[in-house]
Amino acid sequence: MASVDSTGLIVSGRLRSGDLLHAGLAVALLLGVWSVGGLEVSTGKLCEGKIPDDKKEPSANVSHKRLEFVGSSKNKNISILLWNITFEDDGKYICFARNPKENNRNHSATFTLKVVDQSLNGSTVLLPCTYSSCIGIKNLYVSWRYNDNGTILKLCEAVIPIEGEEPMVFVYQERVEFVGSSKSNDISMLLWNITFEDEGEYICFARNPKEKGRDHSATFTLKVVDQYALTLQMGTANEFAFSQADQKRLHYTPDQSGGIGRP
Repeated sequence: MASVDSTGLIVSGRLRSGDLLHAGLAVALLLGVWSVGGLEVSTGKLCEGKIPDDKKEPSANVSHKRLEFVGSSKNKNISILLWNITFEDDGKYICFARNPKENNRNHSATFTLKVVDQSLNGSTVLLPCTYSSCIGIKNLYVSWRYNDNGTILKLCEAVIPIEGEEPMVFVYQERVEFVGSSKSNDISMLLWNITFEDEGEYICFARNPKEKGRDHSATFTLKVVDQYALTLQMGTANEFAFSQADQKRLHYTPDQSGGIGRP
């Protein structure tokens, strides 16, 4: 995914659109290379910078808490690093470049990030759930349940008396922790040290008496794997696996075949 013109400027999305990554990881988006001569670059609306010439490092302004600009003029790199990705990070990321030496001609490359809900065996997983009500809440009842092949097992439950007041929580199973807060309309739970037996459907249930006891629910399907597999493509697929220890920081460099090498 690259654009090349007669001036020789290349803006390249090194990871192919649609690659899969896993929630909670740090991902390096290798979004481009630049030419010289006061090139201005930006990556969507997340950060922007300017490179005066090919011998000076870029000055970057970052507007996202989990974002780090990791580019360097030494290797013509304008990559960004997105830490602790969540499902809300799904979507298109655009690397944009404009070079004044080309009469401010625009160049861009698009990378589509897809976050999947697989979790690593032995890790701790957050099961996210939030609530909202246009008429407010009173004694909001919340519970998390696990569908064990048709048998419903109650994991935890809570009651939130009024908005802004923290919930009264009751936990019924080991390795379960309710981490919600009424301050952020959050009724999520943590499942610690997951195993393959934890795979299946988890149901977030809520009932608000102010809505005449109407029931609401959302289902989260958990899949547990023994290692994460990430496919990076540039012409042909290169596959490798990385362990939980690799979550700290991921970097990818081109290999001799033009694909993406191992970190």
